[in-house]
This record gives sequence, structure tokens and C-alpha cells, in this order.
Amino acid sequence: WKSDIVFAVTAVVIFLCLIPVWLAYYPIIMSYDFHRQVNEAYKGLEWFYPLQPIAHTWLIRLFLQIGTAIGSYEAGMACMAVFQMVLYALVMGYATSMIWRMTAKKWPVVVTTLFLALFPYNTVLVVCTTKDTLFTILFTLFFLLFLERNYFSNGKKKILMNILLVAEGCLMMQFRNNAVYAVAVFMLLLLILRPKKEKLGILILGICLVLGETGMRNVIQTAIGTRLEAPKIEAYSVPIQQFARVAYYHGEELEAQDNMPLWQTGGIAGKICAERSLGCLLCAAGGYHQGRGKCFGIYREFQAVFERLATSGQTVSERVPGCFSGTDQRILVLG
Repeated sequence: WKSDIVFAVTAVVIFLCLIPVWLAYYPIIMSYDFHRQVNEAYKGLEWFYPLQPIAHTWLIRLFLQIGTAIGSYEAGMACMAVFQMVLYALVMGYATSMIWRMTAKKWPVVVTTLFLALFPYNTVLVVCTTKDTLFTILFTLFFLLFLERNYFSNGKKKILMNILLVAEGCLMMQFRNNAVYAVAVFMLLLLILRPKKEKLGILILGICLVLGETGMRNVIQTAIGTRLEAPKIEAYSVPIQQFARVAYYHGEELEAQDNMPLWQTGGIAGKICAERSLGCLLCAAGGYHQGRGKCFGIYREFQAVFERLATSGQTVSERVPGCFSGTDQRILVLG
């Protein structure tokens, strides 16, 4: 078998196997996070919010515009699904071709092709609007290009592969906001594990990837014109849960100063409250304790507030100054 033939045949087979899945979920699976992104895409570029990757929101907007041009938003979303199917088929065809080049055995190619074409988790996710679909495809391509660079490139081809790897890596990282950290750790591990003669090249490659991602993200935001900044609530999720656990299991041991209102505490709590989002309430109430039928909190006074809110339906902003300013969010306790 020739590697080019393996690539072409497996890519076509994978794509053909995706068509029934696409028809079953036509036009596309509108998954988590999509509801927020599609609203931003409707409103315009200046409404793009960095909580989700801006590049992905722009892609959704692009296919909405395509849908408008050809007759309907539904057709545009169907085109987005087909775009992801084609990209997936091409990259996975490249992957099976790489397996053939590295093993020279037919059975791994056949097994890999069947897995990529028929395994439901793969095929369903391909026709899903989540950013993870495109990120996973681009991450696979990044890894394949890395193998191409290391094992099948020399001289000028290796220089070209370095440039291509940096460009593709920077693009890949635009589809997950935290991808740059994973890439940095990956390059650090390579720097430790690879032979000494390769260390300088890996160091330069890693620096180019990290700086390139930052530069590309800034260029995209400047070109789009968004002035919104990503919230830090999700970054505080771990300490929030730690605070809540301490309060629940050791609440009676807390000192008086730990019972002061959340918006007066400063530090992380104050920053969370300044975000004016659910994070301040989660920090205050510690979330909903499953199976206990009540809210619990790091600050005991908030427990009574939440219980009253749960029964009265009063707006949070009326009871908790500094949080949800100008909104009408309500608390509902389940159980």
C-alpha cells in the first residue's frame, strides 16, 4: 500500500460513515455553550465574549451568514456540520496514513479506520457545535505534525515543518482558552525527556508556540473589536468548593471575622463578588448540598438569606448587595 492511497481511501470511508449520523441529527447538535455563542454571533462581533473561544464564536457567525446567503440559518448550521465532518475525515485519514508509515502493517490501519468511522462517541461529537470538536481535530493534527517533524523530516523539510507546527499549534489553541497551559507543560516535558542535542530546538519551538498563541489571540480580539474581558469565576471554582467544605464541616470553629458579609471580605471573595455573577453566591452559600435539602455556606448569615429567597422568590440583588446588580436572577432550592 502507498501512504497516499491509504490517506485518500480511509478519509473517504470515514466521511461516508459520518453521513448517516449527520442526517440523524440534521442540521447539527446544538450543545452546551452554543446557546450563549449563537446569541453573540447574532448580535455582532462587538458582543463576542471571551468566556468561550472567540475564534469558535466567529466560526458560528460565519456559518450563520452562509445560511442567510443560501436561504436559512438551518442550512448554515448543516454546512458547519459538513465542514467539521470533512476536517475530521481528512485529519483522521492522515492519522491512519501515519500509522501505516510507522508500522507497515495492514491490520492497525483497518482497525483504526473502523474505530474512527463507527465508534459513536467520535461520530456524534463530529456533528456537535461544541468547541471541543474542532479543538480535538486540531490537536490530533498538531500531534501528527509533530511526528512528521521528528521522524520523517530532515533539512529544509524540517524547517518547514517547524513553521507549520507553530502556525497550526497557535490556531489549535484558539479553540480552547486553557490549551496554552497544556502545550507549555507538553513542551517542558519534551525539553526534559528528549536528547541534549534537541533541547535548544524544542525550547525555541515552545517559546514560539506560547508567544504565538498570545499574539494571535490579541490580533483576533483587535480585529473583531470586542472590548469584553473573560470572567474569572471559573478560575475560582476550586477555592470556592474548598471554602464551602471547610464551612460545612468546621463551621462552628470559624471565628467572628469569618462571618462578615461576603462583599466586605476582600481578597478572592471580593473579586468574585465584583464579577457580579453566580460565583459570589456559590462562594457565599457553598452551593447546594446534595441529599441534605438545604443550602449551606461559609458565612452563616447567608444560609438564612438563601432559605428566605428560596421560599419567597425574591431577587438576589434585593438581598445581596453587590451581586447580580441590575439583573433578576432568582434562587431555587431543589429537594
